[in-house]
Amino acid sequence: MKKIYMAVVFLMLPFCLQAQQLEKVKVNDEITIEVPTDFRPMAADVIARKYAGSSAVISAMSDLNGQADLTLSQKPSQWSTADFPILRGFFKSSIQELNGDIDFSREEVLEINGKSFLVFEFDAPLPSGEGPSNGVGRKYNLIAYTIDNGQLLTYNFSCNSRIKSQYQNTAMMVLNTLMIK
Repeated sequence: MKKIYMAVVFLMLPFCLQAQQLEKVKVNDEITIEVPTDFRPMAADVIARKYAGSSAVISAMSDLNGQADLTLSQKPSQWSTADFPILRGFFKSSIQELNGDIDFSREEVLEINGKSFLVFEFDAPLPSGEGPSNGVGRKYNLIAYTIDNGQLLTYNFSCNSRIKSQYQNTAMMVLNTLMIK
């Protein structure tokens, strides 16, 4: 029995380790991104419910089960990427204020396709109504900010922390495909 189990695990391993397939999506005339092939645009009512009060969402997609989300938001900004040392504290404080008990695993400036991004990766408590009533649920987030031509662009990939291992590498792969003209 043990040998059969090991054989099944060995045969399934290549499929589990296989990178998620991505397809290119044109967000607008200036922005393209590659997203997982099983992601679909969110309906307007879902965007309104999930992202009420957020910056102007210019693209919102979710996996087929609605368990992983990707949003791009854009709004005018008088700041520039040269201000990232100051903005880092503002953005981090804002994330903590909105999410409570945060476990940051990444906080850095990355160069992606010729643009500087301020990147935060963290796990936070699930918003009320999204997890178990005992408050033990957590949500994985990869958020990246850049400022280009007077516009603050926010990339946000999130999913329940229990499926984080399935999406963590994908979230970074997708971010690395973000192209801004």
